[in-house]
Amino acid sequence: MKCNECENNVVEIEARWECSYCGLIIEDNLIEENPYIENRTTKDKTLGSVVGFGKGGNRLRRIANNVSPQERALIDGHYYCNMVANEFNMTETAKDAVKHYYSTLKNKHVFTSRMPLELRAAAVGYIVLREFGYAYTLREVGTTLEISKKKISKLSRLYARTLGKGHIFQHENPYPLIEKFALKLEKSRDFMNDVHRLYEHVNRVEFYGPTSPHLSAMFYVVEMNQPHPVVQRQEIATLFGVRAATITDNVKQIKVILMTENIMESVENA
Repeated sequence: MKCNECENNVVEIEARWECSYCGLIIEDNLIEENPYIENRTTKDKTLGSVVGFGKGGNRLRRIANNVSPQERALIDGHYYCNMVANEFNMTETAKDAVKHYYSTLKNKHVFTSRMPLELRAAAVGYIVLREFGYAYTLREVGTTLEISKKKISKLSRLYARTLGKGHIFQHENPYPLIEKFALKLEKSRDFMNDVHRLYEHVNRVEFYGPTSPHLSAMFYVVEMNQPHPVVQRQEIATLFGVRAATITDNVKQIKVILMTENIMESVENA
């Protein structure tokens, strides 16, 4: 059986049929042989399920027609939340958190007409990814969802403050990201620890956060200080999805910080 919304497989979960991708619930005995559903992208929004014309159909159709515009908008929002959660293989707990935060923000009237549903869901999803410790950079999230990372960053910070979770963007553990990229480069645990120590050292002076440009530069600095460097700058740039010139610029900033630290230590020890 295929989902009417996204054409993915439908599976049976707890005595009900549910789409494994978008989370749409489908009652098998209510689906007609040749049902017609308006596409969710058209102006005529539907609940996403087909109500048959057999016994019990009239009652269900009345229930569907009694859904308020606000409830229908929330259903649409949760639909996009499910899609974002499934893109990053979130656990059920994390999925529930995405939908709960979305509902809370809607009840607080934070959303505006200038915030498309897919952007709202992406921003809320990014908050949950960080809160639950998923190893994804902002650049990876934007690329995966095909949404501007700047827009996701701006809205996610706004939403986090409204939810009382602004600390998510202030304190974080970069090690999962370091480990993820180091393993792709087939680097040792010692290499990971060196990158982590450099990250902690640099961020004590000036906070950068584990963004792709800064992490890639730190990887390059550590690699160039190995006895026998084997990974080229372009390879690291490709892995992190940044330009080689970006790594060069950030390496210069790191060197300035390290040089300043050495000068300060010399003055203090004089």
